[in-house]
Amino acid sequence: MGTLQLASALVWGLFTSHVTLIGFGGGIGSAARYVLGRVIHENGWTHHFPLGTFLVNFLGSLLLGFLIGLVWERQPQSVAGWFSFLGTGFCGGFTTFSTLQWETLDLARRGQHLVALLNVGGSIVAGFVGIALGVALGIWLRPGT
Repeated sequence: MGTLQLASALVWGLFTSHVTLIGFGGGIGSAARYVLGRVIHENGWTHHFPLGTFLVNFLGSLLLGFLIGLVWERQPQSVAGWFSFLGTGFCGGFTTFSTLQWETLDLARRGQHLVALLNVGGSIVAGFVGIALGVALGIWLRPGT
């Protein structure tokens, strides 16, 4: 195999690999998180509670659960590329654990200890509810069930 053919094979392999799919999905998910967060912030809905982060974490959990319930549990091999792109990539880039932690610390530092606890506890519960609802909805809408 010549140098040009080898380079072509490497580039093609990169663009068809799960790592690349995850990277593209993560980039799109991060941009979507930013846009949604800006919309929420610019409408003044984050004055007392970090609603943007709370909402993206819930929606990301809901979407991941939906994907798992709809196709991943029954056909993981046939949708592995799409799951890498949407599940690991998009949902991983869209949701944000580190921002949740920073906003919780900021609330605590400002003396809003109860709101900080509600943020952490509520986010965990909402994420769990979101993924459970998503799985149930995905299974319910899954073809052939």
